[in-house]
Amino acid sequence: MAEIKAPVGPKPICTRPSTEIRTSVQVAAVAPAKKFSGFSVIRPFRKSGYAIVNPSATQTSTVLLSLLDFSGRLAASTTVEVPPQGRISRFVQEFLPAAPSDFMGSLRILSTIPVGFCGVNVLFPEGEFSAINVAATPATVASRWSLQRAIP
Repeated sequence: MAEIKAPVGPKPICTRPSTEIRTSVQVAAVAPAKKFSGFSVIRPFRKSGYAIVNPSATQTSTVLLSLLDFSGRLAASTTVEVPPQGRISRFVQEFLPAAPSDFMGSLRILSTIPVGFCGVNVLFPEGEFSAINVAATPATVASRWSLQRAIP
């Protein structure tokens, strides 16, 4: 039998002292949706990071991520699975390892069920954050868009 000498109760979320926390950012709340888009950048001193949250208690979400340049050309794409009530947060180049190393454009997502989506730009080496405004496509437009894409 082993004896554990530790305080009873919940463990801290972050063990870093507050003097090491450099910055914070507030992002706008969004209603869950199946389709979102937001500005995206991959540069040596500026990188975009995004979080995808699945609010469903029972369904896994399959999310298609597409990185498009300003002319609308596809630069990279991938699919991720977000478990029920799970969250995935990564830099764009972590989501999309095949993405160009020097990029500016947009990240678009299309999900099988409504998800939450938000993003930040991180400036290096300062570690400062700025929120990315993300836009959800209304369901009626998304349905029409999906139908138009399906019809040759």
